[in-house]
Parts: sequence; C-alpha cells; structure tokens
Amino acid sequence: MTDTQTESSIGRELRQLAMIEHSWLMRSKVPSTSHVLGWMPFQLADFAGMMVDVAQEAKGNRFLDVGCGPGTKVAMARLLFGFDSSGIEIDTQMALEAAFLLTEGEVYNGDALYWDDGFYGQFDVLWLYRPFRAADLQERLEKRIRSEMKSGAILAGGAWETPCPSDWLTVVDDWEIKRGAWMKP
Repeated sequence: MTDTQTESSIGRELRQLAMIEHSWLMRSKVPSTSHVLGWMPFQLADFAGMMVDVAQEAKGNRFLDVGCGPGTKVAMARLLFGFDSSGIEIDTQMALEAAFLLTEGEVYNGDALYWDDGFYGQFDVLWLYRPFRAADLQERLEKRIRSEMKSGAILAGGAWETPCPSDWLTVVDDWEIKRGAWMKP
C-alpha cells in the first residue's frame, strides 16, 4: 500500500467518523429528568488538535473516553494516534454503535460514576467531556477519576466543574474556555 492509499483510507475513516457524529447529534434525545446529558459532540478537529499534544506527552498507550457516545473519539484516538482505545457509555444504543464502530478496543456499557473501583487507574489518557447534567454528579466523577488515575496519566477534555489540582503538569491549557489536558504527578 502506498502513502497516498494510506492517506486516502485515513481520510475516508475520518469522514465516516464525522458523519456518525452528525447523525447521532441529529437524533440524540435524553429526557430532561435524566441525570446524564444528551450526547454533545466535542468537535473532531478540536479533539485532534488537543490530542496531538496529549499523544506526545502520554507515558503509555491506553486511552479511555468517559461518556464515549457513539465512539468517534475512541476510534479517532486509535486511527490518528495509535492508542489502544476504549470507551464507557451509559446509553445502551450508543454503546452498541460504538462497539460496532470499533474493530479493536472495548466499549463498556454502564454509568461511569459507579463503574468498578480502580477502573480508571488502568488508562494512560482519559478523555472526559461533561457526561453529567447535575454539577454535583459531574464533580463527583471528576474527583473519582483524578483519585484513581495512576501517576503520569493524562486527563483531557473540557466543560469540567473543577479545575485540575495546581501540582499537575499542564499539557494543554485552554482553561478560559474550560478545555485542557493535565498530567497527574
């Protein structure tokens, strides 16, 4: 396979991921009584831009998208950055779509706040983009993930309730718009 064919293949996969995100955005509806937010896409271009810096600093190869929706970021982390990618998603239909999309990696179907103890400690990069509607639940999830993360792991994403601790290493800082990535000491 030539470089041109590889680039064309990657381009096709990226366009497919964008179409999947658009499709889910058009049909995603979560009842207003739900404790989770309806799936909100984080723009693929913004994700890729942040992940360039994150991938360079990552100490390992395991990636997790917390609240992965249809799995587009999970697939993109694998496709563009070579991560061994996984996701966790509470919505069963979206988790099935994500599992279908991924040829490698795992999709866990369940509530990220109540998933197995120690789960978050096995990943090198954790992506988190506001899965919970209620500020108190979002804050609890952020604190849980940060406490379980291993030293050297990176937390990336945005729309968080709490800033990262001051002793964490900044990888990407767009905190003015509540986006960024930080490495746990």
